[in-house]
Amino acid sequence: MSEGINELSVGIVIGVVNWLMLKTAGAAGVAAFSVVNFLLFTASMTFYGIIDAVHPLVSHNTGAGRFDRVRTVVITALITLGILATVMTCATWIFADRIPAIFLGQATKMQRGLQQAISLLSGRYFYSPR
Repeated sequence: MSEGINELSVGIVIGVVNWLMLKTAGAAGVAAFSVVNFLLFTASMTFYGIIDAVHPLVSHNTGAGRFDRVRTVVITALITLGILATVMTCATWIFADRIPAIFLGQATKMQRGLQQAISLLSGRYFYSPR
């Protein structure tokens, strides 16, 4: 039941944000919001995938008393996540002018603002608000 309420609340919030963006910035604003969220969602799911792959390795080796392997796995995962976040941040900064065109096609009036939003939010790859 609580998962259903959680999904319902997320849906309501996204609906309200889209409605507000539509009222204030028009369809281009909703498109810009969608592009930024798509980039952040893709990065988050990539990071969560790496973390989920590490769970069984850490659990198995902890149970076996192989703390040296646990340390190695955790350090490798942290280095991998750090490198991936750095690469994604740099790529976002470098290609901030091209990313909107991938999703929106030709130049739009929101493209410059979207470039700034993408550049500002690219540092978010290093932390998760959850």
